[in-house]
This record gives sequence, structure tokens and C-alpha cells, in this order.
Amino acid sequence: MGERLSTTGLVVRADYTKGRYTTVVTGRAALSGFSTRTIGTRTVTVRFSDGSASRTSRFGYRVVKAATTTRLTLSTTTVKRARTKVAVTATLSRAVTARKPSGRVRFYRDGVAVGTVVLKNGTARLRYPVFRTAGRHTITVRYFGTSSLAASRATTIITVR
Repeated sequence: MGERLSTTGLVVRADYTKGRYTTVVTGRAALSGFSTRTIGTRTVTVRFSDGSASRTSRFGYRVVKAATTTRLTLSTTTVKRARTKVAVTATLSRAVTARKPSGRVRFYRDGVAVGTVVLKNGTARLRYPVFRTAGRHTITVRYFGTSSLAASRATTIITVR
């Protein structure tokens, strides 16, 4: 969403029925109607003129939410029961452009929500309460997405001694 049309790999051919002649006319064809401002199905119109011959064709495309990636970083991997507080940082990125994602992320410990934080410059940080029980614990960060960015999540396991 919000991207320009890349014509890389797009081939427009003009087929002439008299003499069964075909030629690639991609560079001379005019495309109109491409927009990624909103999510949904759209139509692009392709027009080509060669002297007195003129042809128009249409093809459909779909605009979807841009994918995001959630990366999770822990302040420490050495966690002692009832002593160590772990700060978890969630960094969100968007593969299509360098613009930072906005919105909220929710932090979980063993499937239970610990807190929700608003992203600032694509990053959110939460300090978890101490772990009362030893063993393996699952830390998950979930990005909710926006009207133009898809949701994503990251999960890691920490061992509390």
C-alpha cells in the first residue's frame, strides 16, 4: 500500500492478425488508473497506438496491507527467579519502505498480557515484572497493525533459574 507501480517484468505485446506479427511494445504503451492509496481491488488500463491502430486492455490488481516484521530483543538472557527484571524491546519494520510503523504492541508472558505500549519511531519497550517461577517461559510481542500495515508478532523462550 502506498507504493508506485513497478513495470519490471511487465510485457505488453501488440498482436497484428494480418500476417501474424507480434511485437513487444511495453515502452510505448500508456498505463493509467494505478493507485495504492487504499486497500482493495483495482483496474489498470493499458493503451497502445501504432499509426491508425489503437488498442485498449485492462487488468486487475489487488492492494493489500504492507507486511511488517517484529523483532524482539531482551535486556538479558540470564534470568534469576524473583530477582531479575527483563526489559523487552520490540522493533517493527516494514519491508516496502523505510517509513517506521506506528500503532501499538502488546507484550505477553506465557500467553498472559503484561502491557500495551505505543510505538515511538517503530520501537516499544516494556520492563517485565520479576519471574516468580523457574523454568522456561514464553515471551511474545504482538503488533496490532494499522489500516495500511499488517499485524505481526515475535516470540522467544527464556529460561529462569
